[in-house]
Amino acid sequence: MYFFLKLKIMKKTLLICCLTAVGALGVKAQVTVTSTNVPAPIQTSFKGQYTDASSTNWRMKDEKEIDERSRQVLEAVGLIDTINKMPGELSGGMRKRLALARTLIVHPEIILYDEPTTGLDTITSREISELILEMKEKYNTTSLIVTHDIPCAKIVADRIVVMRDGKSVADGKTKDLENSTDDFIRSFFN
Repeated sequence: MYFFLKLKIMKKTLLICCLTAVGALGVKAQVTVTSTNVPAPIQTSFKGQYTDASSTNWRMKDEKEIDERSRQVLEAVGLIDTINKMPGELSGGMRKRLALARTLIVHPEIILYDEPTTGLDTITSREISELILEMKEKYNTTSLIVTHDIPCAKIVADRIVVMRDGKSVADGKTKDLENSTDDFIRSFFN
């Protein structure tokens, strides 16, 4: 699992686009962009997203398969009780969980997270970080996470890459970076 601590928004976004476009991680790229701003109940939103003609690489066979898989991923992220709610009725943390469920339904090999804990309180941020780690294990996915949230990084990352002015200035395990001789790098972890 790779983790990027970003300091420049545009370069981080470009990095994600490049990795996705060229399959730089050795995987044929299939991109699904998930949104929780869908004007339909949660169950219905899965149907529209995964039967669309533009998604022929991973289109599901029928509504029964979509119902079954959507229930599985909603259960996995702890949202099965919200299946008939509108996305607007969900809290921020629940919306993050829903976005993850909408991604997991296609069984991706790699999930790219862009600031997965932004806008959440400390407790919910920790819950989302732990959920990312749990889903990584359960679905055997690789995660690329871009964030400023050091507690999230400490929970989910096997390896951290610190970027400054669009360039990698350090990488390694959390413990290695905490003990860095570079004040800039160490300042993030102490």
